[in-house]
Order: sequence, then structure tokens, then C-alpha cells
Amino acid sequence: MASDPRREFLFLNQSLSSTPRSQREKELQDADRRAHAARNSRLKRPIPQAEDEAVSSSRRPPKRLSRRSVDDDVQQDSDDSTLPVIRQKLAVRPKTPERPQIVHGLSLVPKSFTSTTSLGQANYDPFDTGPVSGLPPFIYDILEHSYRFVWPAVLNQDPITTERYEVVRRRDAQEIPFILHAQIVNAGGHRLRLLPANHQSRSLVARAVSYHERKTLEAVADIVQKNPMPPWKSIILALLLVTWPAGTHEEEPSRYPVSPMAKAQNLHLFSNMELTPGRIQQIRRFYRTLEPLGGIDGSPLPDHCHVFSLADTFVSTRLGVRPLWPWPNKLRYACEAFKDLVLDPRAFQLSLVMGRGFSCVQNPGLSRALMLACRVTLGVDLYHRKAPAAPIIRDICTVRNAVQHQLCSLDPPLDLVPSHEDSLYNMVRLAALIYSDLVLFPLGESVSIKLQLAYDLRKALELFFTGETLEEQMERELTVWCLTMGAMAAHGTVHQEWYVMQLSRSLREDRRMLDWILFQTLMSHFLWWDYVLQPRCWDVWNEAAQQSQIHLEGSSSPSP
Repeated sequence: MASDPRREFLFLNQSLSSTPRSQREKELQDADRRAHAARNSRLKRPIPQAEDEAVSSSRRPPKRLSRRSVDDDVQQDSDDSTLPVIRQKLAVRPKTPERPQIVHGLSLVPKSFTSTTSLGQANYDPFDTGPVSGLPPFIYDILEHSYRFVWPAVLNQDPITTERYEVVRRRDAQEIPFILHAQIVNAGGHRLRLLPANHQSRSLVARAVSYHERKTLEAVADIVQKNPMPPWKSIILALLLVTWPAGTHEEEPSRYPVSPMAKAQNLHLFSNMELTPGRIQQIRRFYRTLEPLGGIDGSPLPDHCHVFSLADTFVSTRLGVRPLWPWPNKLRYACEAFKDLVLDPRAFQLSLVMGRGFSCVQNPGLSRALMLACRVTLGVDLYHRKAPAAPIIRDICTVRNAVQHQLCSLDPPLDLVPSHEDSLYNMVRLAALIYSDLVLFPLGESVSIKLQLAYDLRKALELFFTGETLEEQMERELTVWCLTMGAMAAHGTVHQEWYVMQLSRSLREDRRMLDWILFQTLMSHFLWWDYVLQPRCWDVWNEAAQQSQIHLEGSSSPSP
């Protein structure tokens, strides 16, 4: 019988050795093992399922690879006797349906929220191993942004240790559930700051922040109540993250130059924080938590002294009250900083005259704060001009916080009709606060603390003008500096006209100041930085000088 070629059989002698024959086959085997391990680890964990899914993952029949025909896998070649290459398919993990987390009827899985970080770059948890399960991807996105950018700046950390502390924060979130809740609250506040006002995801992020804030406070209260020795380190960290979230208001563009210190240590993110009665009560509870540890100095986390002092100074500046805590002993070095700055010729010329006009100030606390403000102004000038020996922004932030803390710690005079020395002290104190709000510790135009400072300074100057006649030249020049600072703070308010009128009278009394160059030279003897103050001062001086010229021309013209 003739053989039928269609009924011939092909026998393959396939080696049973598990050793891969090529690098590609080894990579495929490794990938297959990883996929198998992922499937098994996922199936071993209990997964809540809906009622309509009757078949559990453990009862699903194993998938069988379809047997393909030999003709598809093997290419025959009568002239080649080598073993054929068998194609292999990479095993793929079956897709598991994602369970949305329901919070009081609200699904936290965003339907329109687009993550700004790709899957391969963010800190996602594909196996859901965190202490809080079911977190949607956008939560990991906002956490990643805060881990890498926001929190290192707010804590004013040394760049050398930034990566180490980032690892610590991630580990705390993995090990302590209420720390993760608190981190989500703080990171969500910063994300709200970045989203436009009409963004479709704002409500989603805001509700997630509200939910995790409630979970944080409930967990902390439960631990403090049940545990005789609560973990104060973790509790303080959680309350800190919940108490000081970022503001949500957009700062309008200013027509004048803005100080580089406005965004240093992320101060601009906190400038518009809503200090509601509930928020103030929350801050007081936080301070009571610190009392058993000895206040800010007793904090178990040294780097948190920076953010504690910043937050305390920020609240006192916004409310116009004394800081609750004294300046930390761990940061006491900032009060003596910048005495050995390496000055370039421009900064050296500035240092020769800055602060000389304050020699008539008798209060020692105010004098120390003014001299420290002069030194930090030199540091800001070097940093802004990118001088070779400029101090780093981290050190500048610590010193400027110390200056603002000292200024806020100075009390106004207690007497309704203060003495001449007390009146001089009070108006210089308020003018220095205005300077700090413009240059060193600027909180932004929308916060409107300049309006309150301009009003308080006007009342102090009115009391000062009703007292003794200013016979000393230094006191008259110091008064002109205070009037100038008040006029810049009152620009566009109801107090602007009064300040311009008083400044115009001072220009008429000392006609040298009708020259713009001489007027700038006089201002440089006090607290002054041209980059921020010169454009503002020009508008104020120009208006006052025009009124003075009109008055002088009217008084010199002969009467008919």
C-alpha cells in the first residue's frame, strides 16, 4: 500500500531538562514564576464579594492553555535536523474587579479624576497591603506629591536627610492606620490648593479629606482613652497633620514685586488657612497635648520644632496675639545667626547704613528684634541676587521665623495715654511688623493683616503727634519711616489719605526729602529692601510730594 503523506506522523524528541536554552526563555520562565506567585498570594487573602458572585476565587477551575496544532508551532524543514523552537505564552494575572470604598453613600473611586502620576512612578499598592484597605488610586497620587515635595519643605528639613525622612513617613503610614488617615488629610489639603476653583474633582477630594479627618480624630481619642501610655510621638504627628492643612484661596497677582520669602517653607500654602472657631479650638487641643511633654521643646521629633514654631508664629500673626509658646531652645541659635555673613560689595554697603536710625529705640526686646531683622534682610538680599556666599533658604527661614516670633511677642503699651518712650516703642513695633509682612514673613494680600496693622499704626501715630514736639532729628526721621511703612500698608484703603497727608507735612518740614534720591537714602537707615519696597514707596512718595509742591507754591504766591 502506498503511503499517504497526509497521514504521516511527526515525532518530536523534546528535552525534559528545565534548563533554559536561551536568555529569552529564561526571562519568560521568571515572568511565569512571578505571575504564579502573584496569583497565589492574591487568592490566599480573603476578598469580600457581592452576593451575585456565588463562585469564590478558590473554587474557580484552573485555566488550561489551549493545545495548538503542531503545524502552527513547528515549522518543518527537511534539510534542517535541529530541534524546533516551541513558542510559549506569558501567563497573565487575571484581572480582579476593584471594590469602590463607600463613605456614607459616597464612592471614593473617582470617575473623572485623572491621576497626574503614571502607574509606574507613583507609590501604588497593587496587593492592597496597607493598614487602610480599599484606597483609590488618586489617594496614592496626592500622597506621593506630598511625600516628595510638600512635607520636606514645610518641615524645613536638611536636603541631606530628606530621603531618609521620606522613608520614615512612608513606613509610618504602612504601620499606623491613623497616621495614614492624617497624611491623607494633609495631602488632600495641598491638592485642593492646586486644583482650580471649578475643577470637577474638588468635591471628591474635599469629602475624602473630611472623612479621613474624622477617622484620625476618632482613632486618636480612642487610643488616649484606653492606653495609659499612649504613643505620643505618633499622636502629635497625626494631630499636626490634621490641624494645619493648607489654605484653599488663590492669591491674586500683585502689581508690585513679591518677596522670595513668600513661598519659602511653603508659607504661601498656609497664608489663607481658615482660622474658624472650630480650627482654633483644634489648635488649642493640640497645644494641650504638648503640655505633658514640656511644650515644643519636649517634642520627640527634632525636625518638627521648625513646623511647630512656624505654626505658632503664623497663628499669632494672623490673629494679632502673642505666640502661645516661647521660642524653642532647640532653635535658639537662630537668634544669634548671620553675624558672620560673607558680604559682597553691594551687601556690604547696605550693611553700613541699615539699622543706624534705630539708635533712639530704648526697649531692649525691640532693639534685638530690629537688629536680627537687619541681618536676615542681608541674607535675603544675598539669596535673591544669587551671591556666591549666600546662605541657604533653610537657614533664612529659621531666622525669619525667629524675627517674626520676637515681634509678635512684644506687647503694646498698657496705658491709655502712654509716655513718649512708650509711644515711640509702639509705633516702631507696628512699623516693623508691616516691614516683616512685606519682606520677611509675607502672608499675601488676601489675608488683609496690613489693613489692621495700618489702623493700629495710625492710632499710635496720632497719640505720638499729640504729645511732645519732636525736637531731635533722629526721632523726626524715624517718624517719617513709620509713616512710609504705614502708607504702603494702607495703599488702597480708607487710611491712605491720612498717611499721605501726614507724610506730605513731613516733606514740607524737611525739604531735603522732596528729592527722591535723598528720601531713599534716609529710608535705607532703617529696615529697608529696595527690591520689594522701592516700587511701593515711589507711588506713596510721589503723591505726598505733589501735595507738598502744591502747598508750597500756594503759600509762596503773593496775595492779590
